[in-house]
Amino acid sequence: MYDKKKYMVKPSHGEAIITTDAMYGSIEQLVIEPKSKDTIWSVSVYDKDDDIIYHLHDYEGILNDRDGIPVGKDKAEALKFCFYELTSNEPIKVLINVKEK
Repeated sequence: MYDKKKYMVKPSHGEAIITTDAMYGSIEQLVIEPKSKDTIWSVSVYDKDDDIIYHLHDYEGILNDRDGIPVGKDKAEALKFCFYELTSNEPIKVLINVKEK
C-alpha cells in the first residue's frame, strides 16, 4: 500500500523548513518542484533523532528521486525538510510517495 503526501513550502530569505506528517516504510518517490525551473536549491532531510537521511546541494530545477529512502525505524515518524541557499523565494512543491511496511 502506498501513502501519498503533498506539501507546499514558502521560502523566506532563501530558506524554508517543513515538518511532514508521521510516516513509516520507504520513500519510493520524492519530488521537489520549485515554481521556477531554474531555481537552484539545497536540502537536508532529518529524522526524529536529527540524523541526516537525505541531502542534496546546489540542485537546479525539479528533482524526481526514486532511490527508496527508509523512514521510521520502529514506528511512524515525521521528517524535517530544511531548504537553504535558494536562489528564489517562490513556492516549492514537495511530493512524497511512501510504500508502507
